Amino acid sequence: DTILRLNIGGSSYRIRTRSITKFGPKTLLGRFVRMNHEHRRQWADWYFEDQEEYFFERVP
Repeated sequence: DTILRLNIGGSSYRIRTRSITKFGPKTLLGRFVRMNHEHRRQWADWYFEDQEEYFFERVP
């Protein structure tokens, strides 16, 4: 099972990709987990290589 690391507005999350594809495959996050790494990097605002974490700037 793959763990996807996201940072949304400064809050870090660890998400199991299997859970997303099972319960929310048609959501934006569902589309994101099905992308390859290069497409994910294009969608994210930034990618922290040392933490392998995709960053999205969002205002709470």
